[in-house]
Amino acid sequence: MKDISVMPRRAANKLRIRNALLRAAIKQFAENGVTQTTMDEIAQVASVGRATLFKYFPSRSDIITAITQIMDDRLSELIESHAESDLHVADRVVAMFRASSREMEKHPELRHIVGVSEQSWGEGMSAQRFSRLKQSFLKLVHDVPQPERRTVADVLTGTYIGIVHDWRFEPEFPLEQRLEAAARFVVRSIDLQP
Repeated sequence: MKDISVMPRRAANKLRIRNALLRAAIKQFAENGVTQTTMDEIAQVASVGRATLFKYFPSRSDIITAITQIMDDRLSELIESHAESDLHVADRVVAMFRASSREMEKHPELRHIVGVSEQSWGEGMSAQRFSRLKQSFLKLVHDVPQPERRTVADVLTGTYIGIVHDWRFEPEFPLEQRLEAAARFVVRSIDLQP
């Protein structure tokens, strides 16, 4: 995230307003659902006028896109930080899945935002998001020889997305346990154990 203390005052103020709008939208989406949340409610919670909200985000789908971009950025950063580890590939995969689950469970509002992010899995955006996630997983398993590396990244991408969406639907879903078990199963199945 950008350090607003070193930004020009006007740019810092714009960033503060944008972030306040996104936080308000996340709060309202988590409390009321996406379809039940109005743009007026988001503006009110963010303590800005309706015109200000529409200046930053002309539609609810623009807000969803911005929230999704933030989630995707954080996940890619997390995956790529684990890719830099000296751990064996199997241990890196398990550690990343575990770290991701712990981060999500620290922020229960993400359960609702995962559902919001589904709305940006439309045609063009879907391909971009999926490709970006797969590229991050390719970096995580950088030391797996080709052509297996691509297959491993494909399996990890699908497994990760599927389990996170299961978590979204089940309030008592043990995300860390399931992601860790899936990571261990995948690395064992494709014989990546040290």
